[in-house]
Order: sequence, then structure tokens, then C-alpha cells
Amino acid sequence: MKRFFLLCSACIFVCTALLAQNPCDGLPVINIAVNDPTPCQGDEVLLSASGAVTYNWNKNVENGVGFVPSVSDTFTVISTDANGCMDTSDVFIEVLDVPDIVANSSSLNTCLGDSVFLSASNGVSYNWLEPVIPNGSFYVPTAIGANIFTVEGEGANGCTNTSQVIVVIKDLPATPTLNLDSVATCVDVAYDDQIVASASEGRTFWFTNPELTDEYGDEETLTVANGTVGKQVYYASAFLGGCYSNSVRAVAEVLPRPSVDAGSDLSLEPAERSNLSGIVDSDVDVEWSPSDRLSDMTDPNTAFTATNSTTYTLTATDENGCVNTDQMEVTVEANLTISNIITPNGDGDNDVWKMYPKALLQTCNVRVFDGFGRLLLETDNYANDWDATFEQKALPDGDYYYHIQCNDIDEKGTLVIIN
Repeated sequence: MKRFFLLCSACIFVCTALLAQNPCDGLPVINIAVNDPTPCQGDEVLLSASGAVTYNWNKNVENGVGFVPSVSDTFTVISTDANGCMDTSDVFIEVLDVPDIVANSSSLNTCLGDSVFLSASNGVSYNWLEPVIPNGSFYVPTAIGANIFTVEGEGANGCTNTSQVIVVIKDLPATPTLNLDSVATCVDVAYDDQIVASASEGRTFWFTNPELTDEYGDEETLTVANGTVGKQVYYASAFLGGCYSNSVRAVAEVLPRPSVDAGSDLSLEPAERSNLSGIVDSDVDVEWSPSDRLSDMTDPNTAFTATNSTTYTLTATDENGCVNTDQMEVTVEANLTISNIITPNGDGDNDVWKMYPKALLQTCNVRVFDGFGRLLLETDNYANDWDATFEQKALPDGDYYYHIQCNDIDEKGTLVIIN
């Protein structure tokens, strides 16, 4: 019995000793470090466990090696210490959705030099990477062909995403060439020349503003009105494939006519002296017509002798060659008094054939005939001096006939000669 007791005592001692020396009585204390527990889609996550010797992560994750989770999930690691003791730990990774950023352009196909409006949507803030502009701004592309514009947008959860828009930029057609870059004329006078814009490609259009928004015409030849004084600038551009070329500038000017006033109409007696009183601008050339019986046809205020009713025209020409005219009327009361008898007896009474006023006769053709139609007298400057002779011989008594013609006079009558 003693021996059995001793054996049993020894057994209890050994078992107690074995239980007291179990290496896994204390499990390893595991720490897990996460670089980002709430990554955005596409972001890399790095899980690092410490406090043991080896680590075995599920879902093909390697300890301390970055990976990209596709969805929110729980990741578990089994850690083993130097005694072979193991413990498990886990961590939850919430994958945040990235915003669906959309890059927009006001035009996907435009011309070189034209602007496009770039904007983005579906985010809370935006950063354009190419070009570097504020969101919602106009931009003028400079590269011909396909232009890729990129924007980065941030969502409400702080995640970002990028989007691109492609804008195709077309080259411009060649600029038209002009035969003339300016023309001028006087008001209401046709232009001597025309401006023609020739395009090597495409059609030619004319505009009244350099922005090429106010179209004036679509012909090569510039048609310009001449009824209003002033200067007008036009711009010619070639149009091809939806694009306008750079423009070329042309000027059409309508010049005013000089001011001219021929003065008031006059009513005068034959042979009366008076003045034409014209009013013109300074520094103009003037000319009266007709010029007969005028002291100076180039003087707007010239003296003249009234012999017959006349319409006088005053013409003024300025330094630009613009001409203007005005007219005035001179009315001459052409009442010619003609004697119808000659008594060439030397008594001083009716010895010569007389008519009045004498000054009017300076412009008249005077002829006298006998009954057979023979021409006895003809003169363009009758001086009240015919004494009823023909070829230095006295004409016999009888009836003779006269014909007097001036601008306003055509008189025929009988002249009686009594010796």
C-alpha cells in the first residue's frame, strides 16, 4: 500500500508539472495596422499584423503587402508565435464608391480659335488637369486634331475619380485676298471700283464686325450702298467645312458733296447790270454756266448783264472731286419796241430804223427783206443805224419786211419806207 501511494504521488507530481509547463497557456497578443480602413474603390490597402512570428491572411492577402479590395469585406489573420501557439484576429475594410464624374464640352467638334465651355458634373468639387482651368470655364484649344481634356472630381465621401472628353479641332481655310482694301465715292455717285475678295477654297462671306457674327453678304464682290455719307468697315472670310477663315479688312467710304446755293431768282430789265450771288463752301472750285456776259465765271458773286432770260447753274467741286450744283433763274422782260416806218429825208425824225432797248439787240439777229424776198440787211449787233439803203443806194418807197430773232424773241413785221 505504501509503495502504491508513492507511485501515485509521483504520478500526480509529474502530471502537475506537465500542466504547469504548457507553452500555449498564454496566446500571442496580435496588433493589426491598417493604412486606410475606408479606402475608395481602386485604392491600395496594406494590412500589417504584429506580435507573432508568422501570419496567414485569408482572401490571398499577404501580411504587409498592399492589395486593392473590390468590395467591403472582413479580413482575418491567423498568427503563430515561436511556441507554435496560434490566435486569430480580423479587421473590417469598407470600400467607398468613387463618384461617376462626367466631363462635358459645349462642342465636340469646333474650329481653331473658337472657344469651348468645359464643365464637369456628379461631384462636389472639380480640378481640371488638362487644361488647368476652373470648372465651368471657356477655353480656346490651340492644337489641331483630337484634344483630350481631363478633369478630376471629388464626391461627398471624399473619393475622387477622373473623366475625359475629346474635342476635335479643325484647321481654318486660307484667308481671302483682296484686289483693293478701300474704295471711296461721293454720295449718290456710283463707285469707280469694286472690292473683290477671292477665296482659294470654300465660299466668301462678308461681315460688318471682326467677330464675324453680323453677316453682310455671301458674294465675292462687296456691294456697297452710296446713299449715306460715312465710312463703313467690312470683313471678308472664307467658309469651308463649318469653319470661317481669319478675316481681311476692307473700307468703303461715301463722301459728302460740297454745299452750294446759286442764290435767289432775279427779274430784270434788258441790259440791266446785276450780280449772281452764289454761296459755296470754302476751298472749292466753282464755275457758272453759261458764262456769256459774266464778269468772272469762277466767282460765285460775279457781275453780269441781263440780256435775255437765262437759267444759270453754279457748280462746286471739292478737293475729293465731289461735285454739287444749284440753279437760279434770271428772267428778262424782253419787250422790244420796233419802229415800223423810216422817212430818210434828213429832218432828224425817223431818218433811221430804230428799236428799243438797244442793249437787247446785241444778242439778236436782225434781217430786212423786200417784197421779192431779197435780203437787204442782216446783222447780229444792230446799232439803230440803218437808213433804208442797199448797196449804198436809197430804196424806193414801199413796204419791206423784218425778222428779228433772239433767245426769247421771234418778231416779224412790216417796215414802211417813205422818202
